[in-house]
Amino acid sequence: MKVGFIGLGTMGAGMAGNLQKAGFSLVVNDINQPLGLPLWADSYGQIDAGIHYKVGKDLTVGLEGSNLTNQTYKQYMQQHIGMMPHNYFTSGRSYTVSMQYSF
Repeated sequence: MKVGFIGLGTMGAGMAGNLQKAGFSLVVNDINQPLGLPLWADSYGQIDAGIHYKVGKDLTVGLEGSNLTNQTYKQYMQQHIGMMPHNYFTSGRSYTVSMQYSF
């Protein structure tokens, strides 16, 4: 059975993929034509660290840091003219201070 599917956005792409996995033949259309092109991610690595110190028998304080190197996740789309930037995601550095008390 051939199924027509319009819209391959955030929700539609997953739905179309599930139909295809179920054995249906699909004809798809989307207003954003580049969605059918290969998408590649650049190498990515971030450093997270944390330290916790037991102050007393029942109290622990901690400091945690995420993405300390402030890395950016980059995606590229392969097109007929070469690799073109597609998306850039930067979460920035974040820090958390915590206290835990057991009683």
